[in-house]
Amino acid sequence: MKEHRVVCGNAVLLIMTFALQGCLAYHATQPGRLFGASGGRRSARRTALPSAVLTAPSPAAKTMPPRTDNIELSFTPAASEASEKEDAGTFDWWRQWYPVAIASDLDKKQPRQFTVLNEHFVVWWDEATQKFAAAKDACPHRLAPLSEGRISEDGKLHCTYHGWEFDGTGACTKIPQVEAKAQEAARKNKRACLQTVPCKEADSLVWIFPDSTREGWAASTEVEPATVAELDAVPELINRKDDGLFFRVLHYNYDTLVEDVGDPSHVPFAHHGIQGNRDQAGPIAMKLDNLTGDGFVVTSLQDLGGAGLTTRIRFMPPCLLYYEFDLSPVVERLKQKPIIKLLSKIGMAPKITKPLRSGKLDGHRFYLVAYAVPSAPGESYLFTRFPATVPFRKRPITSPLRWDDHLESLAVTDGDNMHVHYQERRLREHQDGLEKFDRAYYMPAAADTAVRSFRRWLMNHAGGKPLWKGSTGQLGPLMTDRKKLFDRWESHTKYCPICRKAYAITRVLRSLTTVLSIGLGLDALTSVAAMAFLFPPGGLLSRFLMSCMGGAALWGVPLLVSGVCGYGAYRLHGLERRWVYTDYNHVERK
Repeated sequence: MKEHRVVCGNAVLLIMTFALQGCLAYHATQPGRLFGASGGRRSARRTALPSAVLTAPSPAAKTMPPRTDNIELSFTPAASEASEKEDAGTFDWWRQWYPVAIASDLDKKQPRQFTVLNEHFVVWWDEATQKFAAAKDACPHRLAPLSEGRISEDGKLHCTYHGWEFDGTGACTKIPQVEAKAQEAARKNKRACLQTVPCKEADSLVWIFPDSTREGWAASTEVEPATVAELDAVPELINRKDDGLFFRVLHYNYDTLVEDVGDPSHVPFAHHGIQGNRDQAGPIAMKLDNLTGDGFVVTSLQDLGGAGLTTRIRFMPPCLLYYEFDLSPVVERLKQKPIIKLLSKIGMAPKITKPLRSGKLDGHRFYLVAYAVPSAPGESYLFTRFPATVPFRKRPITSPLRWDDHLESLAVTDGDNMHVHYQERRLREHQDGLEKFDRAYYMPAAADTAVRSFRRWLMNHAGGKPLWKGSTGQLGPLMTDRKKLFDRWESHTKYCPICRKAYAITRVLRSLTTVLSIGLGLDALTSVAAMAFLFPPGGLLSRFLMSCMGGAALWGVPLLVSGVCGYGAYRLHGLERRWVYTDYNHVERK
């Protein structure tokens, strides 16, 4: 299981690189891997789209008075920007839904802390409502973090500092330090209650709405989490929503993460040998179809082996950026090949040629869905998933080997870490670098259309940056310790039950094979030494024993098994380290 393997046959990879001309027709039957899917409806303003294929309503973007500062941009506005100028309000960052966890990853017996917009929140399972609940991560007594607490025997959130307890509504249910006759009055005081925030589960993710005010609670009912709405209209895709669902904490800013996800041209280079091939990179024709306060849509038409591949990249603020790939022309060309026709006649046609048929979503479509969550300045949460109307994945959702997919996803994100962590600091070193990004960046190619469009949305509609709590958004110093930047345990493994379990099993197997290797090796050496001492070579008894029992019976077999166990322990140790820390050197990617 090398991270160095090149998955050229992987349909996902062919799509993402946009440059593997003609290879897709040859390798299209190979399954795809790496990320995963989403769905859901939005009650929000609709954005005019260039095609009926992409019909997902946009999220409702709360606005405040228009900006009065004059932002100078060095590009020439396109005709499609008329609606953008008419909607130059400021995005309300605090009245949006943000995904913070994969629901199945959360331990219902333990509260957990999440950070959104530089504010700490605690999420826990409320036994009374059988739902997740969320609040600001501070006990009203002495502001201790409730995420360091526990869930009591009767299902309450228990502060382990002084024993105060709270229910799912945030009401205080127990104050051990107050006498019984004064308990009720003390608990009913509004100062004893938690500052709860709206929390819900959608598309296998846990979402929070960070505004804890009464107005914020009311606003949360008017906005739905940003999802790919057309996927919710296809019941057949429901069971595939978790395909490739992946989470990681990244050490770079929200805006840099969105840039990175919306940039397909870096894939062949930054992910060479894992997800792309630098030798097959090329120009990517992209054009902006629509940019408003509700996000943007960018379209690309690429020729793959004589077939047109249409790709749409859509950003729906604040977090969702997804790719929609229409593979129908490519697959239709594949079906014309004689071998595929022959297999079809005998009922053995590749699954990729048998797409889902639905009145809402026909044909061969594939999605890469990513959520970029602004955790804190210089830190983001990344969620990714792949839904598709055709089978791309090798392993089912229930496969015990899904940890291998996660290791590959970790390797892919490692390929970007140093680049973007360094890049975002250099951007801020330029005078007005964030506002006049086109002067700091030199982007002559159409491949940067999505990057430029996001920067324009951020500057013209969202105040230029997330509205952080208690911070101007200043980034910390450059992280030069590669072990921290490429750390996998703190950024993924400790949060992922799939990888934690695989890691624990690997450690046990590594320990077992190490003990066996040493034990059998010593046994073989002891046998040889004993024979040499008791029965000198060449002696009559020595020759008799060797001829009757065989030398391998005494030391050869144990020594061979010892060597096999030693090699196994070595490989298991390497696998074990991949869940904790693995440096990434692009020079080694041949």
